[in-house]
Amino acid sequence: QLLIAARIAFAEEIEKGLTLPFFLDEALDQSDPQRFEAIVGCLGQVSADQQRQIVYLTSDPVDQVRFENALEHAGCRLASVVDLGKIRKMSVSVDDITKLDFRSGMDIPKPSGQPYAEYALNLAVAEFTPIQGWFGQSISYVLPEDNELLYRFHKNHIQSAGQWDIVANQPLAEQLCNGLLTPQEVGNRIELLKVFCELWSLGRGHPVGRHDLENSNAISDRYIQGVADIARDIKGNASRLIEILKERKDERVSGFRANQIDKLEQYFLNNGHICGRPVLDEDELLLRAHATPAADNLSEDTSLKLIQKWQTLADRFYEQ
Repeated sequence: QLLIAARIAFAEEIEKGLTLPFFLDEALDQSDPQRFEAIVGCLGQVSADQQRQIVYLTSDPVDQVRFENALEHAGCRLASVVDLGKIRKMSVSVDDITKLDFRSGMDIPKPSGQPYAEYALNLAVAEFTPIQGWFGQSISYVLPEDNELLYRFHKNHIQSAGQWDIVANQPLAEQLCNGLLTPQEVGNRIELLKVFCELWSLGRGHPVGRHDLENSNAISDRYIQGVADIARDIKGNASRLIEILKERKDERVSGFRANQIDKLEQYFLNNGHICGRPVLDEDELLLRAHATPAADNLSEDTSLKLIQKWQTLADRFYEQ
């Protein structure tokens, strides 16, 4: 939507004979690597086609490398980099020591000989939820069960599979893995995680949140909080939510009308929250995941253990 709006604005300016610069302030901060590269490539083409200056502001040095790589793939180049930190000596000096106070990052506890699962619990890793996709899953679920390795990753703020993608080809990746496994091995494990999340999600539909419930226009203000609370309690399982509403046993939705339930169910069907495809059973999921190129890039023992572990964790979460 951002790029579409920008292109429309640019077209209007061209008609007027103007080519104004385009400023972005950390606009891609929350983008995953694939979308980051695609958007930067589009920006590069816009700049080249319209001879337009595009300025991207960021506080993350890694963004420079990511921009250079994305523009190179798009056949463009990064014109220049301005490091404001190097020229800020012209700014007013600090005149009060309290202005230099800062909060340190999260204190990562060092491993102390406890079992891997216990140490992961101490680090407050997120629950394994494949229905949410691979990107936000804790990095602990793809690493060998080694406390020192998990400590290294968390200490360097690599806590999810998606964050690894950002540093996978950087020197930091080698430093994190040195002596225990290789960056390629981590990448191969994450590729298998992507496959697993896709297969496990088949037939389960997208999870439902309050935003989805409000967009359905099937729930009045009187019931929205109660329905949202139930959806949260059952991990956004749309099929189970409809069952609970039809059972009429939960006091939070007492009096919820049948025609509104039907309307809500139809909305879930239309928007992929309820899927007509059957869910893969454990054996079929394992066979299909193990037969993929992602599994071929790992040893047979490693791929089987990972798939079985993820299956157990996923089912445990979904059945809570």
